[in-house]
Amino acid sequence: MNKTWKLTSLDLFSLNMVIKGAWIYRQMPDIHSMRESLKQLIRTYPHLTGLYQEKKKALVWESDYNDEPALEVIPNMLYTVNDLVGNSSLTYSLVQEYDIKAFRKGKKMPFSATLVKVKDGAVLIVQCAHATMDGYSFYHLIEQWAALTRGESIQPMTVDQSQIPQKDAFTKAMTLEQVKQGGWVKMGPKQLIRMLWNLFRMNFVKDTYIQEVSQEEIVHLKQESGAGTHAVLCATVAQELKKHSVQMDDFRVISVANLRGHVLGVSENLMGNLSQPFCTQDAFSPQLNQMELARAIQQQNDTVLQSDTIDRDLRLTICSSHYGLPYVSFDPSEMFSPRPSNLYINNQLRFKACELNFGQGLPLYAFPNALPDSVKFWQPVSGGPVQIIYMGFLARIMKS
Repeated sequence: MNKTWKLTSLDLFSLNMVIKGAWIYRQMPDIHSMRESLKQLIRTYPHLTGLYQEKKKALVWESDYNDEPALEVIPNMLYTVNDLVGNSSLTYSLVQEYDIKAFRKGKKMPFSATLVKVKDGAVLIVQCAHATMDGYSFYHLIEQWAALTRGESIQPMTVDQSQIPQKDAFTKAMTLEQVKQGGWVKMGPKQLIRMLWNLFRMNFVKDTYIQEVSQEEIVHLKQESGAGTHAVLCATVAQELKKHSVQMDDFRVISVANLRGHVLGVSENLMGNLSQPFCTQDAFSPQLNQMELARAIQQQNDTVLQSDTIDRDLRLTICSSHYGLPYVSFDPSEMFSPRPSNLYINNQLRFKACELNFGQGLPLYAFPNALPDSVKFWQPVSGGPVQIIYMGFLARIMKS
């Protein structure tokens, strides 16, 4: 009997996206152990053997696991690990790009893993359909695979998609009333044209700029400001952009947040997509110094995360999508502009991807995904500096 994994509106939003990661190791892991533990992992999450069916908006799979994703191993003696460390494009080019179109047509399973043997080490590259998992789920999945390979037990993530708030939790009239009261932005023709124009221009701006911040500097900034890591790094971004752009106006900070633990009735280890951006309520002046700015960002983030705002906004987002209401909690048309009034930041430090150990030691280097975030916070080496990765127009500003 076939089984199904119904995609939520949050999943469907990511239907055209791929989430991936790459890890470089000095020593080759035990391939047999990795393959056996992968089988065990996939049987914990059998929907990863499924194929997408557009009519059902769901993954459908057989219950007997006859066809499972397997770890592919390929040789590549052209490169050493030193050739690859820090070189994202070269590292990801070692394997075939995940075919997201084939996934959408129901011809490809959502999980793909390849181990590449290079001259003096190995590279693990994992690619998945973003519609089946967010960053939390992706990195927890790979860490559980590593734990099983090390011979340890795991606590499986919850796979009950019914925990996601229902798309008709509010009536259309109630949803419309609440988004208007909340000051949500109506995506009219003007906003849509501006957003599409900025996205179109972004296709021609492939710039990337990486700024490194040492652990010592982060500790100093936190002590001086009394704010947390995320807030001091956000303040650092604003200060750096200000140095390179005299035209910087007041701005808001949009942070991608893992909503587990902030939504009533949702498990803190739910498998799937439950990460959404939230925006600070008030704008910040670029005239604030770095410490003042870090404290202000921390205060506003705490206010949002300690209230029921996250829970309410998620439910309204899902219902608005269901009813086709053109309202969003912040103006996305400003996210990718050359002079952004919203700084869109994806902090991936909590995933600790640089500590992924399959039994042969920590990776020499871990690469982030290639999703089009304006700014990412990332740590490629355990104990090493944090990278602030600027993309697109912001990277071009930083290079000026």
